[in-house]
Amino acid sequence: MTTDAAIDDLSSLTRRVEALAAENARLRAQLQQAGLDRRLESAKESDPPDLDPYARQAFTRLLIDSISEGVYAVDVEGRTTLCNRAAVHLLGFDSQDEVIGHRLHDLAHHSHADGSPCPAATCPISRAAREGIAAQVTGEVFFRRDGTSFPVEYRAEPIKLDGVLQGAICTFTDITARTQSDADLRESRERLALALDAAGIGIWDFSPASGRLEWDDRVRALFGLSAGRAITIEMNLNAIHPADKASVDAALAEAFDPSGPGDYDVQFRAIGIEDGVERWMAAKGRVTFVDQTVHRFLGAVRDISDEKRAEMHMRLMVNELNHRVKNSLAMVQGVAAQTFRGTTDIDAARTAFTERLVALAKAHDVLTAGNWESATLMSVVALTVKSYAGDDQNRFDVSGPDIALSPKTVLAMSLALHELATNAVKYGSLSNDTGRVTIRWSAPATGGDKRLLFRWEERGGPPVAPPQRRGFGSKLIERGLAAELQGDVRIEFSQGGIVCTISAPFPSA
Repeated sequence: MTTDAAIDDLSSLTRRVEALAAENARLRAQLQQAGLDRRLESAKESDPPDLDPYARQAFTRLLIDSISEGVYAVDVEGRTTLCNRAAVHLLGFDSQDEVIGHRLHDLAHHSHADGSPCPAATCPISRAAREGIAAQVTGEVFFRRDGTSFPVEYRAEPIKLDGVLQGAICTFTDITARTQSDADLRESRERLALALDAAGIGIWDFSPASGRLEWDDRVRALFGLSAGRAITIEMNLNAIHPADKASVDAALAEAFDPSGPGDYDVQFRAIGIEDGVERWMAAKGRVTFVDQTVHRFLGAVRDISDEKRAEMHMRLMVNELNHRVKNSLAMVQGVAAQTFRGTTDIDAARTAFTERLVALAKAHDVLTAGNWESATLMSVVALTVKSYAGDDQNRFDVSGPDIALSPKTVLAMSLALHELATNAVKYGSLSNDTGRVTIRWSAPATGGDKRLLFRWEERGGPPVAPPQRRGFGSKLIERGLAAELQGDVRIEFSQGGIVCTISAPFPSA
């Protein structure tokens, strides 16, 4: 029995004693009116008592009627020989005369807890009267005269006189309130269990006085401990990650301080006792004190490993975003400087600068689709083809394997392809209706090292001659892209059209 249950029983007993004391006073008043009180006093002083049978019967009747539980007796045939006022009231009758001399089982039958009928032949009360078999039953259902029912707890004891079975006496109690309370408690516990399970919360209970530590199945799983294995507070503390022991010790010291509120709130890593898995946990608890001494430490814990991973990922993303923004701004700054340096046609330079920013923006879109982790070379090339081929994408002949590129390489390749395509539209093979562009790349292994071989080749356009001065586009491709890929980038102005070749170590995303 729990402490709370014991306190409840003690309170109930106290109330019962008080009620019996009041009832005793009432009985004495009735006995005084009947002239029996003096006989009772004399009975106390004499041995054996000198009460006459009438006095004894009257006293017994008054005593039984004073009991709040239902009491009735039956003979071996099942006829009622005694029934107190509580039984009459509980069974829905108006007077004892309606019960005495009748088979109570027929007047107010009862059923088992599952609803199945309880015939007289197997009724524990009837068997106590016929066979002398005592019984104590909880949860069966008694029916009142009007057909309504209530759950009961009863005890049937056989009555014997000089060793001869005379019948049985039954005491019963209406346990409707207790049954409802038990049902409410079960429902409350079920709701709590569902809520804890849905939230992934485990419960612990520690008693410093006895050293007893209890974990539910959820806590055991979080600490990597199999069911049934004994757990001690030392095992618990040893499972804390060494890097988090100081913070856990500080939280425990604060919670165990009797001058404080006793709250425990800490996050820590634990290493599974049996499985060795590292998990992040959030624990909250409350310490109760008795006479400034820790009496009980009760709390809950849940797994926050996913939250911590998300938090770490977010931190990395912010740092990476800062880095990429700086790189993007530096690239925009470089493009602006090269575009406007030494120009005499501001409008043309502004248009070129805008187009280059658009190319950068589209490259950012490709990277965003890949969560800024990487993008394939095919997706970068496809973006260029879509932007410059219009409805006639057959003017581009594209082939090559999927190769993942880092964000920085994607931006550099996008700008380089933009410059090549822009030049092809203005002066090269895409400036007429018949020219074409072939884009090929491969990744052969040479001497054990993989390399990227990329080729842009124009044909069918106007005749091409080498320019007298290299513009920004050529410098961006031959210098900037070569530096980014750490390889060799060349642009050839052949008679059939521009050819751009790239040979570089295989890029990693």
